[in-house]
Amino acid sequence: MIDALHYFSKDQEVTLGGSGAVASEKAIKAADIAQMGRGHQKYVEVWTDGNFTDEAYLLDIVLLVGAASPGDVSLMEVAHAINGAGAKAPGLIMSDGVGGMIAKVPLPSLNMEDFVSLSYVASAAITAGGHLTAFINPEMMG
Repeated sequence: MIDALHYFSKDQEVTLGGSGAVASEKAIKAADIAQMGRGHQKYVEVWTDGNFTDEAYLLDIVLLVGAASPGDVSLMEVAHAINGAGAKAPGLIMSDGVGGMIAKVPLPSLNMEDFVSLSYVASAAITAGGHLTAFINPEMMG
């Protein structure tokens, strides 16, 4: 089943010198997405290795679409304000050393353009990034 997934990033290291954004390694053609799991809901999943540095940043993950690769229009947030500082806030923490899924949201079927990608947007520096794996899953189990 792993072969059926379309990956935005596989263990992509995310680092930033200050606030800003890092693009996912790949953009996916919307036509390829339409072919996978036809008739089934598709989901965007993002996984982390939990090895981000303990710093005061918030991370948003944004789904981008566009007529050209990698996409330049924000269609929706996949995850909002994931906290990088394990000692300062409750909730999902990027620096706890425990990997796992940090987001799973339905892929929209409207307003998709030719290319789809992700943007990892941080509010402050991530000096020694952990790794993110993000893909589209057709959820054909059942």
